[in-house]
Amino acid sequence: MSEHVSRRRFLQGASLGAIGGVGGCLRLTESTADTPTPRSTDAPDTGTAPDATAAQSGTPSSSFDARESWTLDKYGSDIVTYDGTFYLSTWVSKQLLAVQPDGTIEWETDQLGKFKRDSLSVTESTIFARGYGGQLTAVERSSGTPLWNFTGGRYDSWTTKPLVTDQYVICANRGDTPETDDEYVVYVLDRGSGDVVDTIEYTGLRSPIESIGRVGNNLYIGTFNFIDLYALDSRSAVASYDEHLYGSGYVRDGDLFVATSSNVYRYRLTGSEHELTWEATLRGSVSDLRFTSDGILANGEAGIFDVGYDGEQRWWGEMDAYTDRPAVVDNYVFALDKFHQLRMFDFDSGDRLAEATLPSEGLPLAPLASIDRTLLVGLEPLLAYDVP
Repeated sequence: MSEHVSRRRFLQGASLGAIGGVGGCLRLTESTADTPTPRSTDAPDTGTAPDATAAQSGTPSSSFDARESWTLDKYGSDIVTYDGTFYLSTWVSKQLLAVQPDGTIEWETDQLGKFKRDSLSVTESTIFARGYGGQLTAVERSSGTPLWNFTGGRYDSWTTKPLVTDQYVICANRGDTPETDDEYVVYVLDRGSGDVVDTIEYTGLRSPIESIGRVGNNLYIGTFNFIDLYALDSRSAVASYDEHLYGSGYVRDGDLFVATSSNVYRYRLTGSEHELTWEATLRGSVSDLRFTSDGILANGEAGIFDVGYDGEQRWWGEMDAYTDRPAVVDNYVFALDKFHQLRMFDFDSGDRLAEATLPSEGLPLAPLASIDRTLLVGLEPLLAYDVP
């Protein structure tokens, strides 16, 4: 039976820009710029893009109210969305949950494992989660019913989200001690049963395995220094590239986009061919990418950067500390840094519209996710806001 999470009248411990929080509202300071209109996905903006190396800002004048709509007394570690539902993993309670945007809990599991950041992958039928202790687990998306639980990882830690294909679940397992921290085992599990199909082992790596993914019929394994390609079905070696810098990789439109150091790269990988399509140099180290309808949001040490699919650098949303992946709500981009400073930027221009300091409880890099106009922040407790 579904239940509803608690509602609170006040946001405790929040320092809300230039003015205080009142009666369950997250009151943010808004720019004097014209109120942005909802973003259209039909045609790109043809105006001149601002310099991405210059931070965008706004002068405070009026208030923007994001109302706290519900809380959930859990310690959030990862949040993903699928078909209008939030799927959560937790660290302390060791659970997986499905929550509707109005706060209704569709289901929650018993204790399954210690789930960290970037632990979840979701498909139409199944949620796959990686946990501490060499664990990979699968539950039914509609009910949370456990399907299988693999606990045979050689090492305790995983370094990538589970990659899910029609047949396999693939994840990189890393050594935990000074003697083994350069050793990795990439496990290929049967998607239906969780049985081990194959392993790919690495030793003596100079940099960690930061991403795995699928490019056509090939599996790629990426570190800072190289990318290896394997045939997905046979795991036979196809190619290895080490001409450029690599890192956290994401496949889009058949190409590999990489966030590493202070750059975003776009590569075209076709068998033994390896082509750098473009590179965008940003500020500070960037670690992750979020794809939008018309571009890429890169996050890292200096904040959020908007980059076009052609490599055009459009704007920089400056933050005061390292920032995790942003969330997009209508025409706004929300970003949260490791000190839990929340800032809201205009999606098109990058102008800073508002900011607030959230409670300090939870992971330093707490996850953000959104569905329609609900913004969910993975603090402790998790906080949900209705964005006007």
